[in-house]
Amino acid sequence: MQRSGGGFINLDETKKINVVPDIIIHRRKTRENLLAIEVKTSNVPGKIKFDHEKLRAYREDKTLRYRFTLFIRFQEPQEEGQFLAEFSLLGD
Repeated sequence: MQRSGGGFINLDETKKINVVPDIIIHRRKTRENLLAIEVKTSNVPGKIKFDHEKLRAYREDKTLRYRFTLFIRFQEPQEEGQFLAEFSLLGD
C-alpha cells in the first residue's frame, strides 16, 4: 500500500527524515496540501515534541507546504465514560 502526503523534511541543518502525517486533507491532482494531522495516545514528552517538530516542518517545507497542521492528543480518562483530548491547530 502506498501512502501519500509525506516526504522528506529537515528537522534541523543536519537531519533530514522521511515522514508521512497520520491524516492528510489535500486537493487531488494538485500540489495544494491543506491539513496535516498527527494523533498521539501517549503522554511521552519526547514523542509529543517530535510530532510538533514534524508539524512545523510540514508547514515550512517548500515541497509539502501544508497550509494548516493539527495535533491531537488523547488523554487517559480520570473517570469511566469520560473523554479527554487536547488540540493544537497552527497555520495562516
